[in-house]
Amino acid sequence: TTLFRSQIQLPPGEVVGRHVSELFPPEVAAVYLENIHEVARTGKTLKATEPALRTDGSKGELLVYKFPLPQPGGGVVIGGVSVDVTDLKRAEAGLRLRDQALRAVAGGVTITDPTQPDNPVVFANQGFERLTGYTQEEIVGSNCRLLQGPATDPATVAELRRAVREGRSAAVEILNYRKDGTAFWNALSISPIRDDAGRITHWVGVQTDVTERRKLEAQYRQGQKMEATGQLTGGMAHDFNNILAAIRANVDEAAVGVPITLVSVGPDRAQTILSRAAFG
Repeated sequence: TTLFRSQIQLPPGEVVGRHVSELFPPEVAAVYLENIHEVARTGKTLKATEPALRTDGSKGELLVYKFPLPQPGGGVVIGGVSVDVTDLKRAEAGLRLRDQALRAVAGGVTITDPTQPDNPVVFANQGFERLTGYTQEEIVGSNCRLLQGPATDPATVAELRRAVREGRSAAVEILNYRKDGTAFWNALSISPIRDDAGRITHWVGVQTDVTERRKLEAQYRQGQKMEATGQLTGGMAHDFNNILAAIRANVDEAAVGVPITLVSVGPDRAQTILSRAAFG
């Protein structure tokens, strides 16, 4: 076959009648012969993987089926069919690596399928389980609105829905709820996954708990307000002291040789007196 010839790079006329050990390197020939002997010994079809020598010089992998072929005059020959699965194996390894990476991410990662009714979750990593308290079994098949609650901002939800409708990425901070009912601030980003034709096949969401950061920001803003209030109060006290100083000066000047009579006045009258004393 073309695949077989590509490995040995010899025309068919130079292959027939030659031993496997003459056609392949020793380490490759040893695997081939072991499988051939296994089929001859058991008389059964064998499915196995064998090393492949690719035309570019790289090593690959073959999926092979070897089987006995009884001959009319007696005896058995061994036949075989092989498929080069090198690229498939590499793709599978890449998928396993990505799957392991997604599961290892500390934050939550979900994948949803918009081709199904209600765009359900089809994958959730362990970070999502830790973040929300929902297991994969509980979240897969459900919509992510499961995390919304009484204080979730409808405007933020509408922004996410608009992004999905328009097929674009979005990032928001939204108040969500864990399985036990506790609220947390979720920094959520969503992005579409498209096929070669540009159609959206899935959505990926990344969730991060930013509750503590939000608390620190609120404390910082409160501290700034208190500082501003303190500065305002200090300024008012300074101005009031200036007014009192002016009153004392005016009273001292007016009191020289003049008897002082204490009277009781209301708040409005007192304000008038203070104003006149301060500004003449």
